[in-house]
Amino acid sequence: MGVVGYAYLSSAIGNFFASLRKRPKAPAKPAPAWVQHIWERYGLIGLALVAPPTLGPPFAVPLAILLGAPRPRVIAYMCTSIVLWSTIFAYAGQALVHWF
Repeated sequence: MGVVGYAYLSSAIGNFFASLRKRPKAPAKPAPAWVQHIWERYGLIGLALVAPPTLGPPFAVPLAILLGAPRPRVIAYMCTSIVLWSTIFAYAGQALVHWF
């Protein structure tokens, strides 16, 4: 639910805050070269796999959308990645409980 909310509300919230400013909206700056390089090399799948334990979905979802990924694919990959990481952490936690 959170991924869907961030995916669809991030642009609406950004537009709302932009409308509060008196000056006209400046054209979007291109992403820094290193961000663009990583995006071109690993793409949405790479971001989705790395984001849950590092950045977190609240930051990764708007980032992926700003970099041009379609919302339905962002939602699908992020949800899949969250389930994957949840499973990994659950099994790791269970293994650690048996050790101690």
